[in-house]
Amino acid sequence: MDKSIVSEDILERLVFVKSLYNQAKGNLQAPYDIFQFSTGLILLHDAIDNLLGAIMTLKYIRHEGNKEIFLLSAYDKIEKKFKLEGSKSDIVKLNTLRNNIKHQGIFPNIQTTLRLIPKWLDFIDLNISKYFKLKIQNISLIGSIKEEDIKQELYECEKLIDEGKFKETLYNVGLVFFRRYESHLIDRARFIKAITQGKKIEEVAHEKYVFPKKDLNDLHLELLEIGMNPYVYHRFKNLVPEFGYESTENEKVIVKKSAYYWHPGNWTRENASFCLNWITDYIIKKRRSTYQGYTFYSAISDQFIEFLQQTNFYKSRNEESEIINVYKKGEKINAIVIDFVDNEWQDMGEEDYLRMVFVYSNKERIRGFLDKRNIKVTEIFDGFIKSGI
Repeated sequence: MDKSIVSEDILERLVFVKSLYNQAKGNLQAPYDIFQFSTGLILLHDAIDNLLGAIMTLKYIRHEGNKEIFLLSAYDKIEKKFKLEGSKSDIVKLNTLRNNIKHQGIFPNIQTTLRLIPKWLDFIDLNISKYFKLKIQNISLIGSIKEEDIKQELYECEKLIDEGKFKETLYNVGLVFFRRYESHLIDRARFIKAITQGKKIEEVAHEKYVFPKKDLNDLHLELLEIGMNPYVYHRFKNLVPEFGYESTENEKVIVKKSAYYWHPGNWTRENASFCLNWITDYIIKKRRSTYQGYTFYSAISDQFIEFLQQTNFYKSRNEESEIINVYKKGEKINAIVIDFVDNEWQDMGEEDYLRMVFVYSNKERIRGFLDKRNIKVTEIFDGFIKSGI
């Protein structure tokens, strides 16, 4: 970490500048999406606005009275006593674009604006270096993480970068990500296998040399929901090794490396800083508890089944398969019927009448298939009963 001349309160503001800067860059990488691109310009404007405010605080520049100070007036006040790097005309253009978007709903000409983006990014880089003796990539967001154990792990990674140990940094950052955010996927896969096989999880055979498996659609959706670019995630994953377990039984960590990416050409300060910044940003955004305008729950409700006639409980969706049990007419059981929701079947007219059911027996949950024509299902929701055949 570079040695700076700033106090803790100013450093916190610079951390915010960096956060806005990184979000802006992510949004501005999508010129095909006018709304995302426009959001990037607003974020970049706010990053420069906060940077100028931090410079004013550092240099004890005051503004008169209680009048709110805006970006261009802050620029002018600083320029009266000091020299800012970059051109004021470029900042005026950004301010105009932001006002057009925010206050008038006028969107920018993307092709013209793209040529100006490097100048605005340079303005931030150069003035942070000039006034705070820092490089923006070395302004640490780690201090914003709430969990002390994760924070210390990332501080150790930051120390490795300072020591020039870039290979070790990439390895450790990847390991932190696996332990904190990927290892549970291995456990979840085993749990799903137990459910589909109708077994207890401890009855599922242990596997060797297992790695996290992710559904890319779910992964990309999660990243987009917390405001991160999925493409950048894949660049992060290219630069760090892949981690897994030697066995689901002993959970000894193993590592798999790609000769295409894992080599000295990629063990650089730039890449190590990128990966540390990415995981830090991911942790902060994932932990953020900002209300988004909705509350979402997922659950499977218990149901009752009453048999309208004698019915076989098959092990698989085939009447020639093993029969687990035979239920008599009038018998009632507690179960979960996956395809019966909101008082109707969700099979969309399928000709196959055998539907998946989880039946409770001696505190165990047994998976099998019942003929839907032979059963009456009663749904239970918070004490209210909905029933149907």
